[in-house]
Amino acid sequence: MPTIHIHLLEGRDPAKRHALIEQVSTATASALEIPVEKVTVIVHEMSPDNYGTGGIPQAVRNAQ
Repeated sequence: MPTIHIHLLEGRDPAKRHALIEQVSTATASALEIPVEKVTVIVHEMSPDNYGTGGIPQAVRNAQ
């Protein structure tokens, strides 16, 4: 069934990531009217050096 990919900058507390997985799973199951057990959530954590907006790496933006 559905697989949800979430891309985040690394550094968030595991409890917050776990809550995100739970809430996204529940919302998806509700919207699609399927059992929550059918929903897979994958959290991809990225280094601020590997993510940028407007041509500026997030690590550089954070240092400013």
